Amino acid sequence: MAGSAEIVRTLYKSITSCSDHHTDRVIKQIHIPTPVDDAIVLGANKNKVVIVTGNPGDGKTHLIRRVRDQFPKSLRHDDAVKTDANELEDADIVEAIGSALEKRRGLILAINEGILLEICEKHRERLPWAAELADRILRPFIYGEDTATGRPKIVLLDLNLRNCLGPTVAGAALEKLLDLVEDDEDSSSSMAENAKRLRHPVVQERVLHLLGSIGQTGFHATMRELLGFLSYLIAGGVEADQESPHYAQNAFGLGQGALFDRVRELDPVRMPMPFLDDALWNCTDTPADWEVTDPGEYRQPDDRDAFISRKRRALFEHRKGRDIIRLDQHAVEREFTKLKNSSHSPEQAAIHLINNFFKPGATAESLILWTYHQYSVRPIRHLVSRQAVRAQDLRVAVPRLPEALAKAFRDFQPDHVVLHHKDMSPAEGLVIDRRLVRMLKEGDRSMGLGSRNLEAQKKVAGFFDRLARHASDQQVVSILRLDSGIENQIGVDLVSKNYFIPGG
Repeated sequence: MAGSAEIVRTLYKSITSCSDHHTDRVIKQIHIPTPVDDAIVLGANKNKVVIVTGNPGDGKTHLIRRVRDQFPKSLRHDDAVKTDANELEDADIVEAIGSALEKRRGLILAINEGILLEICEKHRERLPWAAELADRILRPFIYGEDTATGRPKIVLLDLNLRNCLGPTVAGAALEKLLDLVEDDEDSSSSMAENAKRLRHPVVQERVLHLLGSIGQTGFHATMRELLGFLSYLIAGGVEADQESPHYAQNAFGLGQGALFDRVRELDPVRMPMPFLDDALWNCTDTPADWEVTDPGEYRQPDDRDAFISRKRRALFEHRKGRDIIRLDQHAVEREFTKLKNSSHSPEQAAIHLINNFFKPGATAESLILWTYHQYSVRPIRHLVSRQAVRAQDLRVAVPRLPEALAKAFRDFQPDHVVLHHKDMSPAEGLVIDRRLVRMLKEGDRSMGLGSRNLEAQKKVAGFFDRLARHASDQQVVSILRLDSGIENQIGVDLVSKNYFIPGG
């Protein structure tokens, strides 16, 4: 039987991180309680059809196995609890859901989101519950003043909405793994030392700040990825008879996976802090500058490797370390934060982004609806506009979860906003996420003057088409030459059927 420290060590290895490979004892030891647990149990006790979905690694099977003993006795048998519906035939899944709804009895099902959506779309026309479920998967949010209506018979819990990097979940996970290491007398000295340092309240707060910053950027980490990262942070991914490096080096070291890649993007070595960097490089810092001292630390002035190690440690242990990672230093995050802030004219922020994509230096008073025609792969040279929409007629809607889901996913972080006309449905609006913000800000002019990021161009053009019926026509047409940035205007008199020069 593996010791608790060995359980922590193996969490980094993806195969043994699957709940199917864990005993009930191990699942109990590594389980991180969240409000999702309560939502599953509540649905089960109300004889609802409860579907837990998400992506591989989100912890669907793990969750159901952990809370199963809280289900009513009528739901503890295998026919009522399907911990891995991915292995079932589509017809069996349809039959199980349909039968449970018809007989008003409970059913607990864990299934990957893609498989569930495919089944629902296939049976959309024939089965009302399939159509409803597909729509809820595709459109899980509510916007603006909208409210969720009705009492669905199916409880759908999509673990993609769970923010595992938020302080509540990540903090509980870190505490859990530290307890496992400290409870095992056979844990290696290096693991024990890392655990001791990670127990320091300042260090814990900095670790959660690092993970929380990544969560705020809209990145979704599965529970498996979170536990794998924390495992590597403590144990370094080495074997039991090897010494783990310092946890601060493990955080930005050789760990493999999407979360590790995102963490490395915030490597303190890449974040300049001139005064701190100078002190660390020249080793002029003193123990009073640190929240956690390390008398045995390797200090060598003008040594690149020593500087890298010390800068990474500084993030977690130096008095000024928390200031190393600030999302407001990143242009995309600054813009996205403006779009989410309802108290500071998010509509003007969106207009500024879009207008400046076409013409740098444009104002944000009205959204200019540019049109163009392209008959070849050559860069576009001209844009034409005779319509605009005032800022006060536009709305930026931030997605929210229906009340029932909001209780289950309390740390939910919206990863997009929707720009739409006040007389349009948000469903017709322009979805602006960080990827689109980046494309609008940076563009892609490498192919020559006048070129713009094609993906962004198409998304915005489609929105302009939908917005055009709400825009007012102007008598003066603007013609923008993208290769020079020169804008000319010409009047169009539809009554006299002639052109004129404004002011001429």
